[in-house]
Amino acid sequence: MKKIAGIFLGGFLLFLALSCGRKGPLQEPVPRIPQKVTDFKAVQAGDKIIFSWSPPVSYLDGRQLEVVAKEIYGLELALPPSSTQEMLMLLKKARPVRTLGFGQVSIEKDQAVLTLRPEKVAGQTYLFALKVKGKKGGWSEFSNPVVVTIDRLPHPVVRAMARAGRNSLRLARLPDGKEISRG
Repeated sequence: MKKIAGIFLGGFLLFLALSCGRKGPLQEPVPRIPQKVTDFKAVQAGDKIIFSWSPPVSYLDGRQLEVVAKEIYGLELALPPSSTQEMLMLLKKARPVRTLGFGQVSIEKDQAVLTLRPEKVAGQTYLFALKVKGKKGGWSEFSNPVVVTIDRLPHPVVRAMARAGRNSLRLARLPDGKEISRG
């Protein structure tokens, strides 16, 4: 009986040793990192910055990519960068725009809009870049960086009333919601 059990156990262990694992040489696991965005653009329109890009379609290893998150990073600059190397060094200091406090960002499929707070950003220069995250992997590298110098923002429309006198013109600001009577 011991002889039969030993043969059975030995055969079972040989079967397990030959059937388990992957055949071939061992390979290092490939991290699933999305390709970086290469055509990131930013345009200022009034008190908004409109970002646009084409999303990557695959991971670095060629597998199909499903983008699940996008994050725009920003950094306020004292002077515009003079070289691409300097710009890449500055990107290491960039933080997500939503945490910087100079505006409200809304990200949609392949576009984002940053509504600026005029009192904080007028005349400033900023560096922006984008990262994407895949469903089965980590974050991509930074996209191509863009530098935006915020133009003077237009003043908000103010409702006012004018009264003409004989030698004068009197202007008065109306409270919100008050209508001007015509007559």
